[in-house]
Amino acid sequence: MSTSSKPNSDGPNTTAAKPPNSIILEEEIDPNYVPTENEVLEYATKLKPCKTTDNDEIFYFNFATGESTWDHPCDEFYRDLYRKEKNAKPPDFGENFGPNSG
Repeated sequence: MSTSSKPNSDGPNTTAAKPPNSIILEEEIDPNYVPTENEVLEYATKLKPCKTTDNDEIFYFNFATGESTWDHPCDEFYRDLYRKEKNAKPPDFGENFGPNSG
């Protein structure tokens, strides 16, 4: 799922009020994309990307609960993945790998 900076003039069909000083962004949907089960569950939480009107910063607003966050819903997952990969031992290719093998 990706977002664009086009403002939504109609606003979402939700029960919570629009976040103050913000513009709700439209989503661009790739019809060929197949989301994972986790992505479907995450999207079901009603988080929508929004943009502040004073400095154009992106944040995420949950229209079901009225809560907002600056972090993208996937940020924690990718931070953890980065830490895991950074701390992983590099693969040992042995002596038969490299510019002098041959």
